[in-house]
Amino acid sequence: MVHQPMTNKAATNIRQKMRLAISGGGPAGLTLAGILSREGNSEAFDITVFERNTINSDQGSGWDIIKDAQDSLTRAGLNVASIQRKESDTFRFYKVQDEKHPVYCMRMPSLLSRFGIQKDQIGMDEANLETDRTKLVSGLTASLGPNVKVNYESYISGARRNEGEDSIELLGHNGSSLGEFNLIVDASGARSPLRNIRFSPKADAFYTGTTIIQYLVNSPEKSWDKDIVDRLGEGSLALYGPTE
Repeated sequence: MVHQPMTNKAATNIRQKMRLAISGGGPAGLTLAGILSREGNSEAFDITVFERNTINSDQGSGWDIIKDAQDSLTRAGLNVASIQRKESDTFRFYKVQDEKHPVYCMRMPSLLSRFGIQKDQIGMDEANLETDRTKLVSGLTASLGPNVKVNYESYISGARRNEGEDSIELLGHNGSSLGEFNLIVDASGARSPLRNIRFSPKADAFYTGTTIIQYLVNSPEKSWDKDIVDRLGEGSLALYGPTE
């Protein structure tokens, strides 16, 4: 988040109408815009979302969304049931076979039902929502109020505080101006062009030492062995194995 100390004049202007820019039109930025447009006074906010991709672009793989995030999406006007992948409450976990470790699998929630445990007893009904990310972004966009504009194909290179003025200027290609705002919220991820302003050096992104690779198989029946397909069923598949 980029901000500057507000003078009395700035506070007065914000009470009249806050000009808010959100850098990033993904799920986080659109959820914030949706909540403010639905729950805030429409006369209080003038919101512009800047997204570098084109409209209706591929949004990548789905997300598992916890209960708090589902509540936020609902506040933003999204019907979370409409973005849930079919059979997303089924999860299968496999150990990769090597010379020292045999293959084994754990099926959720079928493994639980074997012991008479229901999903809602351990919170799986709330926490395990696997989503279609493209539907997620499309639904959030459709729920935005009239005081929200989404500018696609908007490249952001940085921001600067205007000396002597109560505003922050958002910068595009070659330092061109994308407009002046009272507040800029950075929702563009770890590689954000605003991160040098948003973070102190000690709080910047860092590598944890763990790499997670996620991929999508359009047709497991054509690409995988029948035994793997039979184990997968209608669920999601996760594999793990030795670090080497």
